[in-house]
Amino acid sequence: YQRRVRDHEMAHLYPSLVRSEYKDKDWKNKSHEEYVRALEKSSTIYVGNLSFYTTEQQLWELFSRCGDIKRIIMGLDSKKFTPCGFCFVEYYRRSDAEDLSLIHI
Repeated sequence: YQRRVRDHEMAHLYPSLVRSEYKDKDWKNKSHEEYVRALEKSSTIYVGNLSFYTTEQQLWELFSRCGDIKRIIMGLDSKKFTPCGFCFVEYYRRSDAEDLSLIHI
């Protein structure tokens, strides 16, 4: 089952399109310009709103359509160590992360 994702439902990959007030705790002493430059080079994407039953294998199968995946980091519940609905997908190349807009889920 596939459905075409509407533009407003897709995660935005470009910091110039959507600015967030969130800053990683490692960036609290860095300038905004340094933060934006790092985001522009990043090849890591955040994937939220996942089913708690989503497996790492399913994520590999889906996201490898865009390129070679370096690693997937599953968000885990700190007490039960079970998936809790989000992950990070890191690609070897930024261009592969940008190609996510070509996937239709």
